[in-house]
Amino acid sequence: MPEQPSIAQDPPNKALKGLVKRAMNCRMSLLIKDILLRIKALRQVKLFQALNDREIEEAAVALDLVFFEKGDYVIKQGEQGSDFFMVDEGECVVEVDGNVVFTYTKGGNFGERSLMRDEPRAASIRVTSETLSCFRMSQTSFKKIMTMRIKALRKVTLFQSLNNREIEEASEALEMASYKKNDYVIKQGEQGSDFYMVDEGECVVEVNGNVVFKYTDEGNFGERALLRDEPRAASIKVTSETLSCFRMSQTAFKKIMMMR
Repeated sequence: MPEQPSIAQDPPNKALKGLVKRAMNCRMSLLIKDILLRIKALRQVKLFQALNDREIEEAAVALDLVFFEKGDYVIKQGEQGSDFFMVDEGECVVEVDGNVVFTYTKGGNFGERSLMRDEPRAASIRVTSETLSCFRMSQTSFKKIMTMRIKALRKVTLFQSLNNREIEEASEALEMASYKKNDYVIKQGEQGSDFYMVDEGECVVEVNGNVVFKYTDEGNFGERALLRDEPRAASIKVTSETLSCFRMSQTAFKKIMMMR
């Protein structure tokens, strides 16, 4: 029999590979855009305004998209709450004892307290549009995000005696403060009322104009200001291009201690 001609296999389809690559890049771009939009929306919520960049990114990723139909109750008054919601599309109303007291549309949010406290819902949320889509975050996800703060606080002598509830409240009471190179976070001789914990950046301790120490990530200062009204014993000057710190006020700390 005559020898059959060999049939060479077609080389990989470069056009198809290019299409797949472009599709993946496009999908990645859409995902990044979606995350950025989520971050922007979360930054409008008071509780999330105190989160640093890492925490807010983790929060944006932790959001689930959930859907409801007209007449559905997203949450019900009196039921145990554990989820936070942020309206993506649609409309819903707040009911207290069966009476409508408020309306939420795109960007509206509710259930913020349930991320921090185990307590019954103070109101019901009923869907009034044909459909409602919301971003949802669980209390479990939120507490996981806050874990790094709690670990950092546990390293500070003053906070080591706090119980679990108190340390969680302390982590939630921390606010973000940002500074630029050569800024003074605190100045020697001025009245002190805030405690600081370095999140990112570098700063030095100055006593009478002389540098005596340096703080980097997780370094902390101003602990005594939470307990006593007295002048600062040193100045803190920013040496990196930028410095971000977690800040707690004496008022917030005393409020936590009053619950003992």
